[in-house]
Amino acid sequence: MIVGVGATLVVAALTWGTSPARANAIDWDAVAQCESGGDWTISTGNGYSGGLQFSPATWAEHGGRGDPARASRSEQIRIAERVLRTQGLGAWPVCGPRGVDHTGAPRAPRLVGCEVLPANAFGLWDLRRLCQTLTTTIAPGGG
Repeated sequence: MIVGVGATLVVAALTWGTSPARANAIDWDAVAQCESGGDWTISTGNGYSGGLQFSPATWAEHGGRGDPARASRSEQIRIAERVLRTQGLGAWPVCGPRGVDHTGAPRAPRLVGCEVLPANAFGLWDLRRLCQTLTTTIAPGGG
């Protein structure tokens, strides 16, 4: 029964593509696609790294630790939200506007896989963690 429910959650998570729009949301995947070709681990030696091409100073000033290219996508987005509050989209002068739709309304962030599931459903289950565990267990070579 639990495996059936878990498999259903995994399939649902892998097929859902977006979450409902939320106020002031930026489509960071669109910005990263423009900045780095969507490669969240890029480090080309040009002084900027990670999917959103952080400079070491900006990364550190906004709470980032280590190399942005080694940080998770979600950590890079967390720091980007801080940069957005202090510098606005001007921090990404060419690519920042790609995260906002043509009407000027921010786009909903594109969530994929287990990220679309709530971390705390009904105060009972961490569906995101369950999905990640099942995905790792079920995936080829996942154990």
